[in-house]
Amino acid sequence: MARFLERLVNEGIKVIASTHSDYITREINTLIMLSSSNKKSAELRERYGYSENKLLKPAQIEVLLFIAFQINILAERPDRFWKPVRSENFYFSEKL
Repeated sequence: MARFLERLVNEGIKVIASTHSDYITREINTLIMLSSSNKKSAELRERYGYSENKLLKPAQIEVLLFIAFQINILAERPDRFWKPVRSENFYFSEKL
């Protein structure tokens, strides 16, 4: 599933996915971490068969927290906790 989402994103399709799955989160994290240009990432890409065009760049990902008609856009702090960087209110149209 994570590789399917990666393919959609790399084809330019905007994707919103909701998950509680540690597996999906870990796989997406792996695709992001392997996109790094350091030597260790290159070795791991080669060892496990990840091609560079099948990875995700950090700029392609945005983490959203949905709470009662509000979207919180999150960013990672250096101490590894998430904090909201911006919040936006949203309302569903009655004519959907």
